[in-house]
Amino acid sequence: MISFRMSDATERREIKVDAKLAKQGKELKLTIQATGSNIKPAADPTLQKLVAQAFGAQDLLLHGKQNPALASYSHRYLRQLVRIS
Repeated sequence: MISFRMSDATERREIKVDAKLAKQGKELKLTIQATGSNIKPAADPTLQKLVAQAFGAQDLLLHGKQNPALASYSHRYLRQLVRIS
């Protein structure tokens, strides 16, 4: 239950919300379940980039296809990317 007082009001308001604490990494976050079925989480652009690089590294390894975006990466990093794909 969350209670608050508006700046111009003298009485306190209360809101009841189903929520739980969830551990994400080293932090605890208050999570609230989505009520609408049309709500979809936004795609993480960093994760999308990593997956695209991983498949590019896989193509380089399996088929010898050169990818200019991966040209400056070390062999060690390319091996790590291939493990992701």
